[in-house]
Amino acid sequence: AMAERIALAAEGIRSFACLYFGTGLGLGIVQDGRLVTGAYGNAGEVGRLPVATAAGPVPLEAVLSRAALIEHGGDIGSIDAAHREGRLDGWIGRAGDALSQALAVIENLLDPGTTVLCGAMPASLLHDLVAATPPPRTVARRDGAGPPLRVGTCARHAAARGGAALVLARVFTPII
Repeated sequence: AMAERIALAAEGIRSFACLYFGTGLGLGIVQDGRLVTGAYGNAGEVGRLPVATAAGPVPLEAVLSRAALIEHGGDIGSIDAAHREGRLDGWIGRAGDALSQALAVIENLLDPGTTVLCGAMPASLLHDLVAATPPPRTVARRDGAGPPLRVGTCARHAAARGGAALVLARVFTPII
């Protein structure tokens, strides 16, 4: 989220959510340019958020994560190839439905300027996931604002860049 903050600041977006694909699924929250950590550092733990599926409610990360992708038949080392060959189309459809449900919660609770997808997933796969995600039902008003969901600029380097940005933010950003 802190790495994406720099790119989004150029667009005037100071409040956003950043869904990160790592080992699990996390959500970085930036409000008014500051990272929201919560009272105990656990703000944004969305992986256990229940979503509806044909098999009943399941945790979000059971459908929308690298682990779920591997269970679908994707090898983490060959995600790009599997995606190009169309073998992940079923996963993309199910993940898009789950992501739409999660976005409804994120938008209704946080009212972000946008939600960014980043982390250890190929950008082309994330773009297809964005395209397959139905717009959520929310009270968010977008009056000419940018897209509610987009692919981040940092991709697989998001964690390293974010760590560096966090150090710099702590040094140079005054806390009021």
